[in-house]
Amino acid sequence: MITSPDADLRKRQWESLAMLVRPGGHLLVVVPSLESARYVAELDATAVGLSQAAEPDLIRRTDTRQRDYSRAELRRRVTQQGLRVLSLRRIHYPWGEEGLERSASKPPWDWVCQARKTG
Repeated sequence: MITSPDADLRKRQWESLAMLVRPGGHLLVVVPSLESARYVAELDATAVGLSQAAEPDLIRRTDTRQRDYSRAELRRRVTQQGLRVLSLRRIHYPWGEEGLERSASKPPWDWVCQARKTG
């Protein structure tokens, strides 16, 4: 997953990932959802630490900062690498992964994106 808090490293990782895909080939990538992190924070502010820094997409989870992606940002990142988004959907995971016990609410999610390299 491309979640480093270092913007330059993330840029190189996206470029490297795209280079691995042959023309006409497919990419499947899963990244943490910024919308989900905000949703979880609304329910329990202690579960996720939203950044007030220059990069508001950096999220604190336990003792680690990571980059989460909005749906629009993920689409933009993928297309910037010469890939065409075929599918971009939520993939839910259990509340326990956020350290919370909930069942009545919709569960948190990551983004899963399937794309195809043009050319």
